[in-house]
Amino acid sequence: MLNFARDARDRGIGVVLYTHNPHHAYMVGDEFVLLKRGRMTNRWLKEDVELDELIAAMAGGAELGGVAHELGGSAAPPRGGAAGRGLPGHGRGRAR
Repeated sequence: MLNFARDARDRGIGVVLYTHNPHHAYMVGDEFVLLKRGRMTNRWLKEDVELDELIAAMAGGAELGGVAHELGGSAAPPRGGAAGRGLPGHGRGRAR
């Protein structure tokens, strides 16, 4: 599947790849959209986000710290703050 997405991208054909695997998405994608309950919560161009930021946002990001606190533990804050940006079209760099 990733080969088809890459080949289509290289020919200039738009592809929507829905996945829960950020590693797969990052290998072939040039724009990433994060949905939560059917609503867009984050949007990045590849040149504006690192894989670890994408993973942190998908894993719950800022919410993860609140859950850990409630459970009496601690969670490391996401690197780069990707999950904290949380507004479509906002964050580092430009948005389309």
